[in-house]
Amino acid sequence: MSIDLKWRPESYSDFHDPVALALNGIQGHMRREMVRDMLTAEGEQREFYDNVLGSIEPDILKERADERSIYRMSNFDSPVWMGGEYLPEVPPGEVEIARIVLPLSTLGDVISVRARLRSGRYRYWVVDEYESEFDIRRKSSIRPLTLGQLIDLIQTGSQPDFTHDGDGLVEGFWNVELEDGAGPGALEECVRFAHVESDHYPELAAWYEERGRQWRIERVRDRMEECSFCGGDYDPCEEDHECEEGKAWEEERKRREQEIDTLIAPWANEIQQVINDWRTVDPGALGANGMCYSAARARANTLERFLRDTVLAEDAMPTGVHTLEWRFVSSPTSPFSVDFDSLADKAREIRKKLDERSTPIPEEKNPESAATGETP
Repeated sequence: MSIDLKWRPESYSDFHDPVALALNGIQGHMRREMVRDMLTAEGEQREFYDNVLGSIEPDILKERADERSIYRMSNFDSPVWMGGEYLPEVPPGEVEIARIVLPLSTLGDVISVRARLRSGRYRYWVVDEYESEFDIRRKSSIRPLTLGQLIDLIQTGSQPDFTHDGDGLVEGFWNVELEDGAGPGALEECVRFAHVESDHYPELAAWYEERGRQWRIERVRDRMEECSFCGGDYDPCEEDHECEEGKAWEEERKRREQEIDTLIAPWANEIQQVINDWRTVDPGALGANGMCYSAARARANTLERFLRDTVLAEDAMPTGVHTLEWRFVSSPTSPFSVDFDSLADKAREIRKKLDERSTPIPEEKNPESAATGETP
């Protein structure tokens, strides 16, 4: 794509076409898009607008819509109709030379880059709908900015209170969306979160479309990982990487697991009995709902691994007291002790007491029933 970065408009009071002139005086982004469609429609679309919408009403072309219209459109259609309507007013002699639109934000927010001719120089600043503070390196110029100079102003602009201050006025939003959980295939959505428009620089939007494509390539390159089996690079978010070395490793792993399961099989019942006894003796072994249950499962898994490892190494069940280390999610490791010599006896004693509590009292031996004649 060939874009002339040295091109500049003759002045900011002239517009390259009548549509741009009509749009530049409208603050609300959605109203701008509606007017653009109505002015540029052709064929059946043109006929539809003429028959259904009629001529463009003067209120639609106002710099800012009245509060009643904003309320009606944002409530009955979408809150994004508020986008741009609350930008600071454009006084005489001032003009918007570019705008950054956030169409996927809740209110369709807009950031406006403005210029004003004063004392023989164009002065530049940036505003939004929240009275935010913006810093730009180029404050003024004698002639209108070239396309490259305007891009540099946007790319190097900063917003001190913004999370990604220093990433520019556009790419900062792309990076925020990426950090907020953009998963596989979501890089395109990150770029769509913020785009640039200009009624004075026709190729500005095209430059940022190309920059968005390059940004996506860079982010994919950043997240590329090296396969530990074949050494090749792959994108973990976009593909399930397969290689001959990895397949061979997986087959060998399955073979070893089957071999281990064969060796463990004669001990399976004893291992399960120990786990059941431990759950009976340890008051926190069964857990409860949610996180407590998950933590109890993590401890049980630790005990089961210890039992399996002991059987494989010694061909016998463990004896004596052993302290095991376990970890739940990202918490630090914690110890818990198991006395394998007394575990079974304690479990039997507890189960016996529980059985005694659950045994019903025979009706003929219930003194209350005998006195009242009621069935318990």
